[in-house]
Amino acid sequence: MKRPMRFRYVGSPAAPSSLQDSAWLSLSAAERLRLREQYAHYLDSIPQCCALNRKATRFCNWLKESGMAG
Repeated sequence: MKRPMRFRYVGSPAAPSSLQDSAWLSLSAAERLRLREQYAHYLDSIPQCCALNRKATRFCNWLKESGMAG
């Protein structure tokens, strides 16, 4: 009998771990939503991935490139 997969949750869905102490937390919910919507359009232009840590890294890198994070 196969054991069910277990996932360990790391970080916060509202703020990737590398952004927890940055300007990300100072944004309103509406501003964070706007940025995530913009990022979703960017995701349409790059290859998909399944790794959660890679997704968080991509998001952090995109925020840096857009001038949001230091």
